[in-house]
Amino acid sequence: MYDTFSTDRLIDQWLMEDIGGCDLTVQTMIGKHETGAFHMNAREPMIIAGVDVAARVFQRYDPSLEIKVKVADGDRVEKGAILVEVRGSARSILTAERTALNIMQRLCGIANETAKYVNVIADTPARLIDSRKTTPGLRMLEKHAVSCGGGLNHRLGLDNGVMIKDNHIAVCGGITAAVERARKTLPVLTKLEVECDRLD
Repeated sequence: MYDTFSTDRLIDQWLMEDIGGCDLTVQTMIGKHETGAFHMNAREPMIIAGVDVAARVFQRYDPSLEIKVKVADGDRVEKGAILVEVRGSARSILTAERTALNIMQRLCGIANETAKYVNVIADTPARLIDSRKTTPGLRMLEKHAVSCGGGLNHRLGLDNGVMIKDNHIAVCGGITAAVERARKTLPVLTKLEVECDRLD
């Protein structure tokens, strides 16, 4: 799961990036009192990820908008399914829709790609685990999307466990020396892993 407080800060940045000073197209074409309805639909069968974040984009931009979330993260939906409904100020809906769609598309893409690999290994004892190779600033949300697709989360950050890799081993002079050093100061309940690059 993701933290709403942190997500709100991200949403504010996304909106500032996309809008700038104002949505010039909307301001010149759409009347201040015009209302509208927006439906976010699935264009293909898929697994949902990030629907609450997408809905929150609209809410952060204009709290007066009426928002109905029709599905939940992790749900599998068919083509044409309505994911989110938004009603209210047409200006607000049109201004916030691209930011909401962008984050939803990205997170659903990650969830669905994850599910493909999870399905491939479903009949084995292997488990699919993510890494820290995420988009800067979006780790929390991208890891949430992995879990929506059936994958498991590894470390959220460097402070979530000790993982000895080839570079650590090289500095310490070998695997045994690296593990011994780590164990000397490792907090009691902290997991220690050694990354292997060969089966032998």
